[in-house]
Amino acid sequence: LALHGFACIAGFIAGSSVPLEAQRYTGFVKTLHDKAGPLAIAFVIGATSFSLATQAYVLGSAASTLAAQGHMNVGLLVVALLPHALPELIALFLPLAAWIIASRRGDWHELLAATFVTVGIAAPMLIAAAFIEVYVSPDVILWLRGYGP
Repeated sequence: LALHGFACIAGFIAGSSVPLEAQRYTGFVKTLHDKAGPLAIAFVIGATSFSLATQAYVLGSAASTLAAQGHMNVGLLVVALLPHALPELIALFLPLAAWIIASRRGDWHELLAATFVTVGIAAPMLIAAAFIEVYVSPDVILWLRGYGP
């Protein structure tokens, strides 16, 4: 969440402040400053894609290993993990989704507020997801494997 939040703040700076600075320059430097907004969008989308791909790979590997070692169907394991995974993923990508929507509209002045609001919403969601992951998901997995009450 911190990575995504800081990427959004960096994108806000690049999209709102840097083009204002472009007025002081000419030539290549002015062009670079003028294009900072689209470059910021590309950076945030790239960071999001990298984050999502990395997490999907690591979590997929860990889940398949857990399913194999626990003699559990992978689909059943996914069902057991959904109660904490869905709010966690929504919380992690909420700031980026708001940022991408606002930046594509050109609402650079709203990006910083959107980042703080969505991180403020996402933080309690992550805490709740962590609680579910630690105290509920293990029992759900055991119950689905036939070891529960």
